[in-house]
Amino acid sequence: MKKFNLFITFLSLVLLISTITPSFAHATTLTDKEKQEQQLANELKKMFEGVNLKENPDGSVTGDIEKLKSNLPEKLRNDLIAFEKQKKAEAKTGISTRGACPTIETCKNVGPVSQCVNRNLKNIVPNLTQDTFNTIWGAIVAGNFATAARGLTKAGLKLGAVTWASGQIAYYVSRCIVNHDFGK
Repeated sequence: MKKFNLFITFLSLVLLISTITPSFAHATTLTDKEKQEQQLANELKKMFEGVNLKENPDGSVTGDIEKLKSNLPEKLRNDLIAFEKQKKAEAKTGISTRGACPTIETCKNVGPVSQCVNRNLKNIVPNLTQDTFNTIWGAIVAGNFATAARGLTKAGLKLGAVTWASGQIAYYVSRCIVNHDFGK
């Protein structure tokens, strides 16, 4: 009987350990994800802090575009400067260099900046729904970067290249602002 009690005690201990261990493993995974989300939030803050984005009723977005531009990685900043020059030239001549729009007049209704950002974000965030985008966009404009980071990861943004991702997001926002400003 003593052997049987010892066996039952041993079996109980094994079952107890096996049910507790996965909980600790799961908690570690969540902590890693939370750390990465915090890192993304910090990178977004670096990109957007002090830019003071404000979405206007006409769909335009105002803010310190020069500060946003200066926060971009060099390659993206150079791409944005070239895009801005192109848009200024198109505005002067009335002729678009984009194949789909033979003249600026045909592309005047460019839509709100947020629609442009949404379209572009889908390139790096595969499962982006309109509701999720609205949350992310609202959080970026409000300066709540932790909420934006959580929304981005829930929508499928891979967290391996956090600095790259935050740079791309800032680039899309600034490019869409430029496109909207010169598309009028």
